[in-house]
Amino acid sequence: MARLFTILLFVFIVLQIRAQDVIISGNVIDALSQNALEAVNISIAGNIRKGTISEKDGSFSIEVDSLPVTLVFSSIGFETKKIEVKTEEKLFVQLYKSITELPEIVISSAPKIDTVYDEPYNVVDYLFKDSFLVLLVYKNVFEKYQLVLLDKNEKYLNHLSLKEYQPERLFKSCFNKIYITIGNGAYTIEIIKDKISLGDWVTTEVYDNIIEPCVLYSNNMRFYQRYLYQGQALRYYAFDENKTQDDSLCILPLIEDEANIIRLIEETGNRLPWSGNLWETNISEKLIFLREGPYYMKGAFRMFYPKLYAPLLKKDSSLCLFNHLASSIQFFDMDGQKLREVPISYHKRKRWKKYILYDEFTEQVYTAFHTKWGEYVCKVNMENGSLSEAIPLELDFIEKVRIRNGTMYFLHRNPYQGAANRMIQKVKLN
Repeated sequence: MARLFTILLFVFIVLQIRAQDVIISGNVIDALSQNALEAVNISIAGNIRKGTISEKDGSFSIEVDSLPVTLVFSSIGFETKKIEVKTEEKLFVQLYKSITELPEIVISSAPKIDTVYDEPYNVVDYLFKDSFLVLLVYKNVFEKYQLVLLDKNEKYLNHLSLKEYQPERLFKSCFNKIYITIGNGAYTIEIIKDKISLGDWVTTEVYDNIIEPCVLYSNNMRFYQRYLYQGQALRYYAFDENKTQDDSLCILPLIEDEANIIRLIEETGNRLPWSGNLWETNISEKLIFLREGPYYMKGAFRMFYPKLYAPLLKKDSSLCLFNHLASSIQFFDMDGQKLREVPISYHKRKRWKKYILYDEFTEQVYTAFHTKWGEYVCKVNMENGSLSEAIPLELDFIEKVRIRNGTMYFLHRNPYQGAANRMIQKVKLN
């Protein structure tokens, strides 16, 4: 009897031990560079609800019910790897970068291109303000610059002479105000009873630090962008106008090209921080200026250190961050919490024009590419990152492209057309 009791107790203990969760831990690295990989998705094969992600140093731990088990390691830009785990030994996982050919883009037939403002003026810039279209034009050497106001049907309403000024460009703020930059500041542009005029004056300091950095305004939230390390890092932050300034800050994850930053520090003759942390406070004054100072790259430096391009927009109730450095569209809620991400590859094409176009009316997103005949425009699928059939524009020298209510507007520069060599044109995309 005692022997039977001992056997039953032993079986019970074994079953209890087997019933306990098993913790599997390890590290994930890039197989080629041997660098730790952060935010790698680690899941159990056949169980999508149970998983984890790797830490900044590549470490991870995950609980499983029993062994053996198959773990799936996946990350954007890397090949997915499956590993069958039979023991609790620490794992050392190496992921290889995925090498895939980009899918071919299907080209549709060329659409009709119309001229919006068929006058012998050189159109310098243009912007939409509510139902109006505002043009900055150069008329001739005697009358010089003018602001021209067109109605919703693109018919002439009014103009304002800027003969005494040297205007540079038009700018639309996140608060739907439009400005014209002139010398050491900017004027607001007022439209009252179908007449256009100059409004309040703002200084360069106010314009550069408050007006221009604001990229989005929604639900009393003001979103600002700030470039660091000469455009090699980008941070988005926001303020909630309904809260006090102390507890209203919302910050999206920092986007940084650390390899470029380190190379930039070395090439500009600055010393790296002794700890290797590029963001600590006790670094040299020269390094702080390099990090915090305005973008001043010129010549070859501008070519090797272009600004990161990661536009932020609001679609439906989510913030959409086009993180081209991470090859993904990242979705966040209005509090900055990450919801999901979609892989993208269009930016890897050599002929990509490096801009995202957003139609606020249709909430469609577009991007564009160079071709040997001109350019073509594609709609971006926000669900899977793919591109739609391309719309070709058989024109060269296209500038200042904007999309409004399914129509693409742009300035076409014709070097063979004399003084009025830049005209505003449009083409239907739908």
